[in-house]
Amino acid sequence: MPPRGRPPLHLRGHFRAAFPNTPLETIARLLKVITTLIFSRNQIDTRRSFSDVTQAILFDFDGLILDTETPIFSAWQQIYAEFACSLTVADYASCLGSSYHAFNPFHDLQRKSGQVIVEAEIQARLSDIYNALIAQNDALPGIRELLAAAPRLGIRTAVASSSTRNWIETHLTRLGLLSSFEIIRTRDDVERVKPEPDLFLAALEGLGLEADQAIVLEDSPNGILAARRAGIFAVAVPGPLTCDLPLNDPDLRLASLGNLPLPLLLELIQEQKQKRQTL
Repeated sequence: MPPRGRPPLHLRGHFRAAFPNTPLETIARLLKVITTLIFSRNQIDTRRSFSDVTQAILFDFDGLILDTETPIFSAWQQIYAEFACSLTVADYASCLGSSYHAFNPFHDLQRKSGQVIVEAEIQARLSDIYNALIAQNDALPGIRELLAAAPRLGIRTAVASSSTRNWIETHLTRLGLLSSFEIIRTRDDVERVKPEPDLFLAALEGLGLEADQAIVLEDSPNGILAARRAGIFAVAVPGPLTCDLPLNDPDLRLASLGNLPLPLLLELIQEQKQKRQTL
């Protein structure tokens, strides 16, 4: 029997066994309703039980909160095609969640095409393509629900991203989510971006927390490696570009943040942390 105020971890499995012909989407909706009812009965105890273990969630931005990575990669593919060249995910992967220091598509395109590349011209064309695509995208599944649930459970939230502050705040403002985050740390705040740990360490410092008091939500191998180097529990939520990439051994991997209500996700994280402590 789980402690009062906490839903059993295997509730979803019990539902599937009891109702084998019920669509998974219906089961997920039922679980959200049940979880809300359970946790509303004793919110104070619930807040204490979770915040004792997890006090903050550190979010990546690109590919985790908003899918900017697919549009940007698609835009690069279109530019490459205009030069009769090709770009693969394998080539591009090392700069995902990081910077063009690891892989510079401008240099790569010049090498492959044998032509002189004027970066300002390419960047202007590139921006036109991906900005039009990104403008059509809402926050990724589960993000809005998670951010709404976090303060009710006493969980603080921050962004730690290798992108610029202007990029992040512009998109968060469009999504109506800027005020959902207590602090934001970007490449403008640190000397080294991911896979180095600096961004996550800066976020922890801003929150006044230690590494074991937070978790990281990330979609890229560079982000997971940065979290591990910072000593923070890393949850991988890969997207279309990163789902087939090696993810540098995250502590937990999810197909989507829309799969679990936040209380059940935190229960799972607590269980994983407890297992690590007994090893």
